[in-house]
Amino acid sequence: MPNIAVSLSIGIATLIVGCAGDENVLALLQSQVKSGSSNAGTHQETKACDADASLCPEACTPKTCTTVRPTNSLITDWKDVGALGMFVDNDSCRHPNESWWQSFFGGPYVYPAVNPCADAAAPAYPLAQTTKDEWNVTGTVGTWSGFGLWFAPCMVDLSVYKGISITIWGEVGDTHRVTLNANTSENSPPDKCLTNVGTCSGGAAGCRSATVELEVPSIPGTAVTVLWSEFANGLPHAGVDPTQITGLNFALNRTEWGTTITPPFPIDVHVGTIMLVK
Repeated sequence: MPNIAVSLSIGIATLIVGCAGDENVLALLQSQVKSGSSNAGTHQETKACDADASLCPEACTPKTCTTVRPTNSLITDWKDVGALGMFVDNDSCRHPNESWWQSFFGGPYVYPAVNPCADAAAPAYPLAQTTKDEWNVTGTVGTWSGFGLWFAPCMVDLSVYKGISITIWGEVGDTHRVTLNANTSENSPPDKCLTNVGTCSGGAAGCRSATVELEVPSIPGTAVTVLWSEFANGLPHAGVDPTQITGLNFALNRTEWGTTITPPFPIDVHVGTIMLVK
């Protein structure tokens, strides 16, 4: 059976980020977080869509959303991951803030991944993830592959910070590098559910997140810091506007859109604490 955080990462991101009006799902997530199930669904094997079809994405009602800001510099350290692998803004006692679903929250995903909510055949080279005390992504890269963080419930304003520090290490192929994408509204196509998110009209060829190359250390616990000013090569805007970030994505190198890697190579990458830096 698939890991729920793997199989539902894209679906939950779509459902929560794009369709935040689904009160039943929000109530479910809220109850799971407040119940103290800190690792529920992240490293337990659960066939969620077979058990509860309401967890699968549904059509949304288009709406505008309000930009949110994290209340502190800690994005996540994976020690207090909430329902379905999500992390949320916490108070000073590390408890979820009141009305957390209306403020900053998010979660991890990998691609390609097994998706029990879709009828399509399983991908040839699915990646897997766990989030018990750290984020661990494993598998074999044989096609366009990577892992990332989705942010919700709208654009996230990180402009009071200069960048981000990521504790990352492990094996990511013989380049020893990943490409970090900073996803922003101005470099993304229009969102189908959030009408004020995604202002790029250039289509697939004209919308591209700004990127920076990261060398992945082999020594456990190594922190890598990247400033927003270091990102480049985005379209139509080359850099990063930190007032409108929608997520972060780590693309695995030696992958090209629509092609197969020959030969495939194994990965085992670990991500610890993710902090914003001033």
